[in-house]
Amino acid sequence: MARRPRSVPVLSLLVAVLAAVPLAVISAGTGAAAPPAAADPVALTTPAPVPPSPTPSADPLRPLPAPGRPLATEIASDSAMINWTAPAGPVFRYTIEYLTADGWRAWTAGPTNSHRMINLTPATAYTIRVWAAPLAGSGYSVSPPSEPASFTTLPTGSTPTPAPTGLTCRLTFTIWSTGFVMNITITNPTTQPIGGWTGTFRVSGTTRITQVWSVNLSQSGDRVTLRPGWSAPPIPPGGSITIGVIGSYTGTFVPPTEIEVNGYRCHVV
Repeated sequence: MARRPRSVPVLSLLVAVLAAVPLAVISAGTGAAAPPAAADPVALTTPAPVPPSPTPSADPLRPLPAPGRPLATEIASDSAMINWTAPAGPVFRYTIEYLTADGWRAWTAGPTNSHRMINLTPATAYTIRVWAAPLAGSGYSVSPPSEPASFTTLPTGSTPTPAPTGLTCRLTFTIWSTGFVMNITITNPTTQPIGGWTGTFRVSGTTRITQVWSVNLSQSGDRVTLRPGWSAPPIPPGGSITIGVIGSYTGTFVPPTEIEVNGYRCHVV
């Protein structure tokens, strides 16, 4: 009698089948997510530095215009009077320079556009120039130098060249009940410019000077002194300038007295 083949248990057969099926197929069939692929590495970069914003610069300073070419007058053996035209702008002071074998050297400095050079060497040629420095905080820088000028001092014992003479001045008054305006016209009839002039007059005890124009004013007691402003040029040959003085008074008007410019007495017209 033939023997029946031995039956294989169903569970064992199922395990064998499942073992032969790839894992990816099982995953697809069951809907399970496949493991993610490895991500490519990310390259890290350092950002370029951002340049700082430029700081706004202050407005550049403007140089003062150059002073006018200096002119030497009243030349003696050891001194000379130097005048020049003031530049337009807020000048604080001027510096006079003279030329030496080693270059330009400062001689002196001052606030007005005229100066008497002293302690010069007799019978010596000098070449000079002038430059201007501005008021602080005015927005200006120093000027370029003026055109140079030359003069020669006289030998010892020589008679100095005479100062420009013939300055004339005349006055006009406008008067009302409590005040007045005095206009002073100064004329230069010479052939040379005259700068650095000084005007003086005296006022009575009841007269007060309240305003001036085209000049600088100072007062000591009853004596009033007028001088050119910082931008005033010398009075040119044949030219004239007019300055104004406003004042007040009480009682009877007494006009200013002893009115002079550079020592020349003015007359009323």
